[in-house]
Amino acid sequence: AVKLDTAGEYSFVVRVEKKPDEAVATNNSRAFRLKVVEDKIRVLALFGAATWEYRYLKHALIRDATMECATFLQRQDGSWFYEGTHDTKKVPVDLEGMLKFDVVILADTAVKGYLSVETIDAIERFVGEVGGGFIYVAGEINGISPLVGTKLENLLPVKAAPLPLTKSFSTPFRPQK
Repeated sequence: AVKLDTAGEYSFVVRVEKKPDEAVATNNSRAFRLKVVEDKIRVLALFGAATWEYRYLKHALIRDATMECATFLQRQDGSWFYEGTHDTKKVPVDLEGMLKFDVVILADTAVKGYLSVETIDAIERFVGEVGGGFIYVAGEINGISPLVGTKLENLLPVKAAPLPLTKSFSTPFRPQK
């Protein structure tokens, strides 16, 4: 166990010894960076719908004394509704704006038409180049498909297939015996 008492950025390598019957040993080590902060954790949370998850997480972030948050809820007209404790009142559109946060949460968020190309690029750079945190919560309304074909798709630990947008059902589903 390692205890880090001083704020700063640290680099680590974790290694596991090769077992005698192990076929592949090239994946037995992993390098990673860790940022230790003394300040509050600064969270940017973008929500696509006023779901129960939105209501719970928004209130939890605002009430938590160790967090400083900016929560935004998508409106149907493409604008964003802000609530939070962070001094940022608009969704950041560049890397400089993203650097005011430690983690970005996208929850059930529609991307195309709501997030600008600049914001998408800034999130991708914030995570890929700077090492910022990223959480994607696929929801009932937007799921994971909004990220397909965007730079944000590369941030996911899975490969998502696009959903056909033209598929519709003309008759309601009825269970059969």
